[in-house]
Amino acid sequence: MAKFLVIRFSSIGDIVLCTPVFRHLKKQVLGGAEVHFLTKKNFAFLLEDNPYIDKTYSIEHSTHEVREDIKNEDYDFIIDLHNNVRSRMIKRKTKVLDFTINKRNWEKWHWVNFGKNHLPDEHIVDRYMQCISSFDIKNDGEGLDYFIPENQRVKCEGKFISWAIGAAHPGKVMGKEKLSAILALIDMPIKLIGGPEDEILGKEIESKFHHVESLAGQLNIHESASVIEQSDLLITPDTGMMHIAAALQKKTLSYWGCTHPGLGMYPYMDSSKYRIVMPEGGRSKPCSKLGNRCKYDQKNPCPNQIDNREFLNALDDLI
Repeated sequence: MAKFLVIRFSSIGDIVLCTPVFRHLKKQVLGGAEVHFLTKKNFAFLLEDNPYIDKTYSIEHSTHEVREDIKNEDYDFIIDLHNNVRSRMIKRKTKVLDFTINKRNWEKWHWVNFGKNHLPDEHIVDRYMQCISSFDIKNDGEGLDYFIPENQRVKCEGKFISWAIGAAHPGKVMGKEKLSAILALIDMPIKLIGGPEDEILGKEIESKFHHVESLAGQLNIHESASVIEQSDLLITPDTGMMHIAAALQKKTLSYWGCTHPGLGMYPYMDSSKYRIVMPEGGRSKPCSKLGNRCKYDQKNPCPNQIDNREFLNALDDLI
């Protein structure tokens, strides 16, 4: 049986996007596979119930915390889905055969800074899968995985839309005024989800609308995923909740601003299940790779420039 170490340190969405790799290694490697995972401690919980992972290592500050243990595991192969300084240190220490993601950083940088898109038309999951193609693995077409622990499920009543209002970077999210303007045009019950940093915004919006309930700041990631699973569809920026929804096969309306789906991080599922809306019908290039800056208006970033009518048309199309 071959022994694999898969490396991806962060973040929520990126780790969920790695899940087809675990499944394919476990199910398709000739002779069987033992699959271990190395990530940051803050994200290890995401895959705690994943049946395709045999063991998880995590670090808090440095790979020194696990390097000797990992070396003693005597791995046959390393699948490096992060390709950064930390993962390279692990590879140098273990000295085993590795298969490493091509992150296309030069092409991304060139598109962001010069407006020339040289990226291949492929999803990041396809790049991840290329890392294991040498093992005669074929994509099973089953998409992403997300397993919600039974004790983390919450109970929701009735039909509703879930809306993830937060993201790691301000260039991905709508401001309070924009959110309120769109919510005023939707007549279905809506549950807002988000982290502790979104709690105040969620409560302010909830106070304006009888059909809006804010759960922002009240749920952990698994519990938020449970809300998404029970909703009719998810509205979300380019964030980890979008990828969790794809794993759960939930209809998704994703809105984009300073990032761009052409970078390869759009919902990884059947195209009939999602719609994408962008400012001004779609900008020709991203403001930034991460959404941490806006080239057009830093105080009023791109998501706030999305046309309300286009947004509602996309929502109606999904409903």
